[in-house]
Amino acid sequence: MLLPLALACAAAFGAVARYATSVWMQQYQSTSLGGTLVANVLGAFGAGLVAGAALSGMLPSGWHLVLSTGFLGAYTTFSTWMVESATLLRKGRWRLLLGYTLGSTLLGTAAAALGLALML
Repeated sequence: MLLPLALACAAAFGAVARYATSVWMQQYQSTSLGGTLVANVLGAFGAGLVAGAALSGMLPSGWHLVLSTGFLGAYTTFSTWMVESATLLRKGRWRLLLGYTLGSTLLGTAAAALGLALML
């Protein structure tokens, strides 16, 4: 019973952190693309750190699930990324769509690899 409660609490904190990231990024741009990109790249970095810590035995049992599924699962925004991408597609904003998709994928992968490498 403790694990579901820990997951729920971590997810609540992740959702609030995601909201704070969006609010912070709105200072710099009028669209939500930047907030989504920053949240996903930071979340990928965090997921790499958590996975590396779990693989190297630095993370107690159960914490990987709480941090990655709970906090980071609520913090990152795959569905928002897809809706924003579909909206760019619908509006015919091909260059922005390509840059957003490639940038998100490449930066997210690099961030996850960096986090993993730092912990292993």
